[in-house]
Amino acid sequence: MENRYLDGVAVPEYDEKVTQALNDEFPNNDDDENWLSGGFNDFLMGIENEAGEVYRLIGLSMSELVGLTNRLGDLGFRDQVGELEGSRRGCASLMAHTGES
Repeated sequence: MENRYLDGVAVPEYDEKVTQALNDEFPNNDDDENWLSGGFNDFLMGIENEAGEVYRLIGLSMSELVGLTNRLGDLGFRDQVGELEGSRRGCASLMAHTGES
C-alpha cells in the first residue's frame, strides 16, 4: 500500500476516517519491511473531497483494494466505479463520502 495527497487540492474533514481505515487495514504501513515491492500496487483508489476532486491517491494490490473499499463503505463512502469495467479518472476505485455514518 502506498498513499499520497495531491498538491493544491482541499483535504476534507472526513479524511480522518480514511486515515483511520488505512491504519486499521494496514497497521504496519509505516514499516518499510511491510511494504510490498516489485509493482504489486497495481490498482489506484482515489478519494474525493466535497467538490468531487480527487485529493488522495492510494496504490493497492487487488486484495488490498477490495478490503479497503469494504472498510470505507462501512464508514459512509461509496465507490463510484463499482461494478463497472475499467476505471474512472485513472482509478479502479473512486470513493466519495455520502455524509452517512
